[in-house]
Amino acid sequence: MTIEADVFYVNEIPFLLSVSQKIKFLTVECIPNRSSNTLTIGLNRVVSLYRRAGYSVKIILLDMEFECLEEFLDVPINVAAAREHVPGVEREIRTIKERSALDHKYQIYLHQNSPIGRFEILQIYNRSNL
Repeated sequence: MTIEADVFYVNEIPFLLSVSQKIKFLTVECIPNRSSNTLTIGLNRVVSLYRRAGYSVKIILLDMEFECLEEFLDVPINVAAAREHVPGVEREIRTIKERSALDHKYQIYLHQNSPIGRFEILQIYNRSNL
């Protein structure tokens, strides 16, 4: 099994995302920082998750920023060249961000256009004019 991984941000909060190439299983973990220790622990958790499910992780594809982790991980890694990215995980990051943005905008639209949402806005407006 080959896994791709990367870090992405949502509202300045870092997340570690991994995706397997064959079965397209995604894992996302909120991480406190991007230190090598935190990333090593996160990636080793992902590898152990696959092992518990009966899969053998052969290699992890990562961006160049993960190069320092090679000696700390249980699985060999393949680091992309400078100015290169791992395409599978980058696509999943874009998909996650697009879907979450659409979901957020849709929820605001539903709230604004529902009778209950308008009622709440009117109640707040009426209380402020007392």
